[in-house]
Amino acid sequence: MKQKTHELWIRFSDNLRRFILKKVKNEDLADDLLQETFIRIHAKIDSLRDDTKVQSWVYQIARNIINDYYRKSNPQLVSEVPETIEQEAESDEAMTETIRDMVLFMEELPQPDCQALCQIEFEGISIKEFAVKTDISYTAAK
Repeated sequence: MKQKTHELWIRFSDNLRRFILKKVKNEDLADDLLQETFIRIHAKIDSLRDDTKVQSWVYQIARNIINDYYRKSNPQLVSEVPETIEQEAESDEAMTETIRDMVLFMEELPQPDCQALCQIEFEGISIKEFAVKTDISYTAAK
């Protein structure tokens, strides 16, 4: 169980912290809520039944932690917070599905095409840089 929590920390902590920081706009508070999120993840790790939904599960825990924070700190905001968080949950779920579809598509690509796509679209190198790096023409890289 401890190992699984550690793996989730490595996989999600940076992006999860950015997600929390966008909601609370305070670095120290984001760190505290991130820590609380992983304490809850550790406590509930045995309740995760479907490993394919781990990202949604982790982010839902973070949303609940954020919601709890707002509920405790400012009861007047409670009516506004769940709607915003629920909309983001739907957006995150759609993004997860999009990423899953993209990964399936990329697995079917020939290796050189997949490499080009990954480096240009995800790593942010230019087409020209990719052409130079792989020793192909700019036209071929396009």
